[in-house]
Amino acid sequence: MHIFLTGPLQSGKSTAIAHYLVGRPEAPGGFRTRWDRAGGHLALELLETGETLSVATMEPHGVRADRAAFDAAGERLLSAPAGRRSLLLEGPGLLLMDELGFLERCSPVFQRAVFTLLDGPAPVLGVLRRHEKSPFWGPVSRRADVRLLPLTVENRAEIPAELAHLLD
Repeated sequence: MHIFLTGPLQSGKSTAIAHYLVGRPEAPGGFRTRWDRAGGHLALELLETGETLSVATMEPHGVRADRAAFDAAGERLLSAPAGRRSLLLEGPGLLLMDELGFLERCSPVFQRAVFTLLDGPAPVLGVLRRHEKSPFWGPVSRRADVRLLPLTVENRAEIPAELAHLLD
């Protein structure tokens, strides 16, 4: 089963995942994203390698995604140890996808990597952003093997325990 947290921006989705991951014996594979406000870019960290790629930049009139960087991230996800394990059916390890949004629409390579990993045996824990331009919202939210967990201010303290119940 794959679990994706949904909810408003800055509501604590990534923080809830971080609280769930504390003390787990095995570090997850996959990726996490973080806005570097001072540097003006979106950093995507590949968890198996520790490599960080700048995949988008803030500009005066919005955000510009870097297709080549997203393509490289997609290729690396599939060649990373957890990605290979998923593809070769050697046994699941938890994969993190924090977060899937709309910037990835520029990269069919990254999209293909995400869907390939979702089709593998490894459970995925992620954040899914609801956005009209997202290549992921519809296809991921409609999958039979995906459970969406809405996170709100009222329930965010309980989400790490809910994740433990569902994934452990």
